[in-house]
Amino acid sequence: MPGNDTGVNDTGNSQFDSPLVGVFPGPFASLALNHPFPYPGNPETVCGVLKAGGASCWGGFPFIADGVFSAFYPDGYGNGCGLLSEGGGRCVWYGQDRELPMVTAMSMAAYHLALIDVAGGLTLEQETADEGRVTLVVAGSWKAIEGDGNGAFCGLQVGGTLSCWDFWTRTTPPPVLLSAPTGTYQQVCLTADDQACVLDPAGKATCWGADAMEAPDETFTKLACGNESVCGLTDDGRIVCWGDCDNGECEVPAYE
Repeated sequence: MPGNDTGVNDTGNSQFDSPLVGVFPGPFASLALNHPFPYPGNPETVCGVLKAGGASCWGGFPFIADGVFSAFYPDGYGNGCGLLSEGGGRCVWYGQDRELPMVTAMSMAAYHLALIDVAGGLTLEQETADEGRVTLVVAGSWKAIEGDGNGAFCGLQVGGTLSCWDFWTRTTPPPVLLSAPTGTYQQVCLTADDQACVLDPAGKATCWGADAMEAPDETFTKLACGNESVCGLTDDGRIVCWGDCDNGECEVPAYE
């Protein structure tokens, strides 16, 4: 936040305002936030990876994680998993460290974890209501996995083909295969309100799902999905946003 160098949240107007766990002014090397369950008052959690090592998470459920991470992802309920710079991954799961030595990519959601191992294998995990764990190994060779924060995941195979699953409920065996566009893609992202967007090899975006808006006719190099909006980085360095932008997400600042 501009002007705030104390290492604490200075908004002071929400029951979920929380200080950083520890004083971590940075510099940060990467950033991630969760998509919370979409009910009133459910907060977002933000995690930053420090260049000096360690991850600091703040907002709804603050915590810290030890390790030299290249990326770190919160689930929104005080848990998180990250990719270690030396290889593999590590989770902080209900206060306990969990080592993931063979992991190369991951995505987290509330009560859910998706992992890609060094051989390209994809495993979807779901915590059950009795704090057990249901796992499903998905056939194929996978390169990327993304979640919406509410239990849906989409994965890209090495050849660029797309598959999506509904992993939402904690009480029945998952998952349910969801409809998804055919073709090959270089990226996929999901919003928290049942929309998803893909980026094809030519840089064109396609979005689908409940009340999905048509993507602008631009050439993008990267997409990022929020709760109800999507932003894309164009090949000439602009950011273009679309969707439900009630919080000003589509008001991209102008810079010279």
